[in-house]
Amino acid sequence: MFILCTLGVVLLFIASQRVSHNTSILSALLHFAFAYYALYSGKKRLVKLRSSTRDPRRAQQDRLTAILTKNKYTAYAIEHELDEIKSLKEFQSKHPLTHYDRYETFVDKLAKGGTNDMTAERTTRLVTTSGTTGEGKLIPKNTMEYLNDYSVMTAIFTESFPNYRPMQKTFRLHCNAEQSRTKGGRLSIAPGMVIEKRMLPYMVSFSTPAHGFLIETIHDAFYVHFLFALKEREVGMTLAPFISMIVEGFKYLNQHWSKMVTDIQNGTINDSVKLPSEIRKNLVRLMGNGDSQRAEEVRQECEKGQQGIMKRLWPNMTHVTAIDNLGIRNQLMETIGRGIPFYSPMYTSAEGTMAYNVDPLQEGNEEYLLTIDHIVYEFIPEDEIDASNPKTYFVDEIQVGRKYEVVITQISGLYRYRLGDVIQVTGFYNNCPKIKFHHRTGAMLSIFGEKVDQVTIADSLNSALTIWPKIEIAFYCTAESTLVSKLPNIEKDSAARYIFFMEIKTDVTCGTIDSNKLAKEIDENIRSRHNHYEYKQTKQIATCIVYLVEVGTFEKLKAFILNNTTASVVQFKMPQKLRTAEMVQIMLENVL
Repeated sequence: MFILCTLGVVLLFIASQRVSHNTSILSALLHFAFAYYALYSGKKRLVKLRSSTRDPRRAQQDRLTAILTKNKYTAYAIEHELDEIKSLKEFQSKHPLTHYDRYETFVDKLAKGGTNDMTAERTTRLVTTSGTTGEGKLIPKNTMEYLNDYSVMTAIFTESFPNYRPMQKTFRLHCNAEQSRTKGGRLSIAPGMVIEKRMLPYMVSFSTPAHGFLIETIHDAFYVHFLFALKEREVGMTLAPFISMIVEGFKYLNQHWSKMVTDIQNGTINDSVKLPSEIRKNLVRLMGNGDSQRAEEVRQECEKGQQGIMKRLWPNMTHVTAIDNLGIRNQLMETIGRGIPFYSPMYTSAEGTMAYNVDPLQEGNEEYLLTIDHIVYEFIPEDEIDASNPKTYFVDEIQVGRKYEVVITQISGLYRYRLGDVIQVTGFYNNCPKIKFHHRTGAMLSIFGEKVDQVTIADSLNSALTIWPKIEIAFYCTAESTLVSKLPNIEKDSAARYIFFMEIKTDVTCGTIDSNKLAKEIDENIRSRHNHYEYKQTKQIATCIVYLVEVGTFEKLKAFILNNTTASVVQFKMPQKLRTAEMVQIMLENVL
């Protein structure tokens, strides 16, 4: 009787929410169970994190103790006598700073089907890093950590967006990547955001049916995700790994919405969409018998263009969640997302989630609260990054406004691991630092040791472009001229300099841009912002060169990177610095 009464209350509650009219009672119950368990566990985690910020040093000591205790019987811990370490200071003095090469033999053994000698934590996947700024790596991880992140985000959504309802469907843009398995098949080898078949039961809160998340070709994935999202008027949120995927997705919608309208009306999936037969059969069944009323609504809104299209298609959408990897959040809030907040949820990498954005509604640059209850942090001051044995500082020792390279110790077996990310401290939450990502050390330009980061490069470029207010850059990247010297059949320039490649997104013809003048302006701006470049400029570094490239060149670069590195579509970020001669070759072959 109690169970029936509880079920009745739950069904009454579900009926009061903005639930899709296409949802069955069973699906609604599964959605309710998942959404509210995620909300409960996320709130619990947030309470713990916020409590730890009152005494971050104690929280970090407790976390180090927990990691060392959990892993004390692993081969790595025994070899390095980690069980004898009792404090943060002792850990700092007895265990060296590390890079990935320290763990390669352990990971290689795991990839060949051997035991995990790094951690006692259950490992379910070897996560491939993107390799955008260096060689790809394999990081042992438990994929349940990604569900923990989703739970924390759910808790933040309910706090910050009053109209958000966990029972609303989420429009999630995703493209799966190819997966392999370790010898014996025990672990998968794939990017962190890959969705495996065993994870499909957890996908009930999304507008796309679970099997749609297994599609591995980007345009076919776009079609399916948009098709099922357009069927749902009550979508509550859009979710994507990066804003760049949202931009590309809505470009695709602009070209293909008429076919989607026909499919919504008829309950079909266009034959031009190439899907594995099992996935197509499953998805077509879930399209139902068609919905002519909704099809006409979508047609009318798409015919009006893309200005404010998200709110017009989904009137009850509360926010968009995606990491702003292009720095265009405000631009999207004035175009396709007019009237909808854009939320950049976290600072994360394959090695772990370093920080959450716990204040989504703040204007300007996002700040992120360090996950001090989950990872042990140390920080190397920016001016000591190149030292042979740099001093590190703990979370209660770093200063607002300063920049530091991040060093992490986490449960999966990385100890005092140099992440290669440089962050800037922006403030405090209670006594815990809030930070923002600044740059990757691997993306710095440095011909003679001057080390110019990409923030300086971007600021210099944007300042130089103010002379041409109508010009809009679609993409740009940089390279050091030393890479050109490695290319055959290319006229060599003996001068050392920075090279800029730019793809213009504007109706103004590229002929109106004086690339030589732009190069000089960029150069002056870099010199005014960077003392070491000023010194080197007068001695050894020549004025930079700007090349304007044909439209579509960066798509060619993207295809090359996806085909020749460990990067996948779902985790791809357009590189700001080209790191191989082959990449430079692609750009030079497409200069206007």
